[in-house]
Amino acid sequence: MGYLLTGTQERSFDVQNSSRRNSLQTEIVNIGLLASRILKSVFAPPVIDLEFVCDHMAKLKLRYDNLPETMKLGRSGLAPGDNLADTSLFTLHMVYLGTVILLTRRVLVELASGAGGASFEGSTGEALSLAKTCLSAGRQTSELLGDLYSHKDLFKNCWVTM
Repeated sequence: MGYLLTGTQERSFDVQNSSRRNSLQTEIVNIGLLASRILKSVFAPPVIDLEFVCDHMAKLKLRYDNLPETMKLGRSGLAPGDNLADTSLFTLHMVYLGTVILLTRRVLVELASGAGGASFEGSTGEALSLAKTCLSAGRQTSELLGDLYSHKDLFKNCWVTM
């Protein structure tokens, strides 16, 4: 533990938490970069390339799977709300889920509109699986926001909800 002097006030500065927060911020940026590639490649072309969507879904899953256990939601030993108290961790997971939705939403919309195979390259089975992933990410997002809302003191201070 080090110390940071501000004016005449001395405050403790936890180097370990700072390093963890930097890692969280780095993950948020990396997912944001992946999201920008998704926007350019999924929404711009007239036809959805399901192979591209599946490849990027695999990259997102790999990013999540490679997170240290301390950065994963639902890890054992935490009291309800502990995940939410760390707003950077909460933001990371909201950005991750938002990127999953961004990646798969167009597939879901095309299937729901009845456009079917004419609007994507790949099998209908792949498209249905991606649509289910989109719905699952939406459910998880709403559950996280519901958990956050149940802790009103955290909810009103979290920028994700503003």
